[in-house]
Amino acid sequence: MQYSWIIYLVLGVCLAFIPSCLAAKKGYSQKVFYLYGLFFFIPSLIHVLFLPDLTNPSEKPYKRKALLDMIAVICLLSFQMLVLGAVEIFNGYSRFYMNKHYLSALFCMFLIISVMIGRNYKFSMIIFAVELAQVLFSILKGVMYVRYSSLLQFDVGLLVSDAFRGIAFAILIYVLYRGGLKRDTRINKFLFLLPSIAMLVFCSCSLWVRMLYSYVKYPPLELVLIVVTFFAYLFLGLFYKEELLGNQEEKVFESIETRIIR
Repeated sequence: MQYSWIIYLVLGVCLAFIPSCLAAKKGYSQKVFYLYGLFFFIPSLIHVLFLPDLTNPSEKPYKRKALLDMIAVICLLSFQMLVLGAVEIFNGYSRFYMNKHYLSALFCMFLIISVMIGRNYKFSMIIFAVELAQVLFSILKGVMYVRYSSLLQFDVGLLVSDAFRGIAFAILIYVLYRGGLKRDTRINKFLFLLPSIAMLVFCSCSLWVRMLYSYVKYPPLELVLIVVTFFAYLFLGLFYKEELLGNQEEKVFESIETRIIR
């Protein structure tokens, strides 16, 4: 047992060659994807499988900015799962509650697959809709607790925090449904940042209410979780902005070109 960490280390070093070799065949940096695979093997493997082939001129490559944003989302939400586990252990929650949070964090992996396959955002909308439905169910359950519970302030506080989480998913669904925004103005740019702000308010309200009632035993970990969640949604919004607005600009240029040719 004392040498088990050496076995895991050797295994990780060997497995990291898989995404790095696949990335090299597609025209991406082998060194970057080796380091990526060394720390996040499964996300990096999913990522590289659905990246467009740069050696094939018929496939449209991702913009560098969008690619870096998506890598940031993958790394942050993978790290978020580790922090979630530590938070649940310190706070003494049941295994069921831990698994519920893990499943919520794992939606990132489905989003990666949905945006990598042909840049189709419909599956992303479905994932966000499921998350929104879960939030609405939590709010409905919270309303019942408020009605029959003695801890009125606690339950109302959690209801407020859940409302902001619901707003985050509702905004993401709206943005993806619209397929981007017509004009790249400041207000439209701000719309892509709203989910991260809503998630920040959700995490902050939830932490503050639970600390008041001594439900939190190790606040520093919870603060790390808030920061990671905020930046994960921030980079997710930046990725969608880069992709969706970029696609719209290309469509405008294509329509102008066709008119000129005619």
